[in-house]
Amino acid sequence: MGTIVERKNKSGSKFRAQAIKKDEGKIVLSTSATFARKSTAAAWIKRIERDFAAGKLSDDQANTSVRELIDQVIKLNRKDMGNTKSKVSVVRGFEAVGRICAKYTTM
Repeated sequence: MGTIVERKNKSGSKFRAQAIKKDEGKIVLSTSATFARKSTAAAWIKRIERDFAAGKLSDDQANTSVRELIDQVIKLNRKDMGNTKSKVSVVRGFEAVGRICAKYTTM
């Protein structure tokens, strides 16, 4: 089930569409997007729900390890990374980064 929230600003209104899917009480998909028109946001929600029902969508990050996310950041930003950001490769070697992202929670 999706929700649409109108967000007003100086230049007019925008519509934030959010789709959350649960399986046995656990969130398996959470995604959102912002649109200029409410009808476009509603169509996006319908498409997301249709694709989820067909098994085409899942929350890939829920089953991704922190190490895999670090590798993606390095791959996408290698040229733009300064000295401090390039140190993220050191963190990649820590034992904790082998855990699945979904296992981390806030306190």
